Amino acid sequence: MKKKILLALALSTCGISTWSYAGGMGPVKSKQSLPLPLLVPFLAGEGMYTWPDVAGYNVNILNINSSGEQDATITSTENNKGWGGRLAAGLMHPFSQRFSGSAELGWGYYGQMDLDPRITVTSGVQVIPTGSSMRMKLNQYGLDLLAGVVYNQPKYDLFFKVGGLVQNLRLKTHINPLALSGGRVNSITSRLNGQYKFDQTLVNVLPELRLGGGYFITKNVLATASWMHAFGSTLRLSAPNIDVGGSSGAGSFGDIALHLSSPSLNTVMFGLEYRFV
Repeated sequence: MKKKILLALALSTCGISTWSYAGGMGPVKSKQSLPLPLLVPFLAGEGMYTWPDVAGYNVNILNINSSGEQDATITSTENNKGWGGRLAAGLMHPFSQRFSGSAELGWGYYGQMDLDPRITVTSGVQVIPTGSSMRMKLNQYGLDLLAGVVYNQPKYDLFFKVGGLVQNLRLKTHINPLALSGGRVNSITSRLNGQYKFDQTLVNVLPELRLGGGYFITKNVLATASWMHAFGSTLRLSAPNIDVGGSSGAGSFGDIALHLSSPSLNTVMFGLEYRFV
């Protein structure tokens, strides 16, 4: 009788253990087999700071004084006001629990840069012209399309994306040759007596690379940080030989080169992303 009781207790214990084991594994198995969503839409808003590749002025002016013995070089300092912002919308497609594909379309304002001219004469004296004599202002904005891969972790994501930026570079230039020469009238300033303003927008498509990551604040919201580089060129203005003629008044222009292709951009971004999951 005792043997039968012990046998019944043993079988009951095994049954409970087996049920407990199966019940414990059930939810884990169910969690692992949950189907991945086909698409995850997201919205992003970011603040940013941009450093454009701008060389500015490099202009040589000969015979600026009456004796014709002094020359000058016009260079510039770059006053970068690179603060801007970007809005984007996109889709993620999970490949697995760890990796997803991602594509996004965004619009951003990449800041402003003012070029402030400096004139240095051969004696070493530097003159800062007034803003009414010569100034150049750059504003940059554009639309970009990116695609890449996201590495997913429970608390953070890392991403790598490539694409293109349709960069709009608005260039405002103002030159007053007579004011720039300090009021000295010669063959050039007499012919160019007036104020010259140029306002144009250059549009170029630049290859773009972006690296970054996000930290989950909630299930749907991430705090993001990233670095972006747009592959352009260097914006510069050079004129190696402008001769104002000194006392003779016989001036001449040399070669003037204005390289107006869109500059390369280096941008740091911080923002928030909302995922519709």
